Amino acid sequence: HDYQGEGAPVQQPIRLEEALFGGRTEAFVPHAEATETVELRYRDVLKAESSGSPGMTEDAKAAYMASFFEREGVGLDKVEENPGLRFVAKIFLNSLWGKFCQRDDLTSTEIVDSYEAWLQRLTDPSIKVKSPEFGGAGERAFKYANVPIGVFTTSHARLRLYEALEGLGTRVIYADTDSVVYRCSLGEYEPPGGSSLGQWTDEVPAGCRMVQFTTGGPKLYRYVVEKPD
Repeated sequence: HDYQGEGAPVQQPIRLEEALFGGRTEAFVPHAEATETVELRYRDVLKAESSGSPGMTEDAKAAYMASFFEREGVGLDKVEENPGLRFVAKIFLNSLWGKFCQRDDLTSTEIVDSYEAWLQRLTDPSIKVKSPEFGGAGERAFKYANVPIGVFTTSHARLRLYEALEGLGTRVIYADTDSVVYRCSLGEYEPPGGSSLGQWTDEVPAGCRMVQFTTGGPKLYRYVVEKPD
């Protein structure tokens, strides 16, 4: 993408292949503060119900729920801010693909009833036979891990994240799989937001302003928010 016409020239192009290496979080700048001309933004992927509907009237909220159902085919019941429920929803969301990739190389027990099946396992380069037992009963452990399913969601999330990072260039302060913190001045490019699943949304509450962000590395950060009152 070329965002130069939108006020955000890319000074250091990001190599997408580098997303395959290293950790999934990145701290680009240890400390940043907002000024009169520079704002700090914290964009995250929308969690529809528990993210709330800041600044919406009841009519606007009803219109949003109807529009969401039309786009996503999902009926929202209670759209209200609930930090606890939002945290639980995020845990469940991460577990959906995280569990598929968790400890996929555990030892499993299997019963074979023919010489051919036994020979096949001995000669399979992807299987390491640890302790065979002949002639006795045993148990078979089912293996539910599925790495392709597990990496599908995170891979697509990486592409969305790197698309945002590419446009922001050196203004990025911190990034995670589904969130990014960056500096922003008037007229500069910002990742487009929205109210559908998977779209970017503001993590800072409506009417508030982030004035300071400090990070010591992946998953270690703090930020200060200035409220209107």
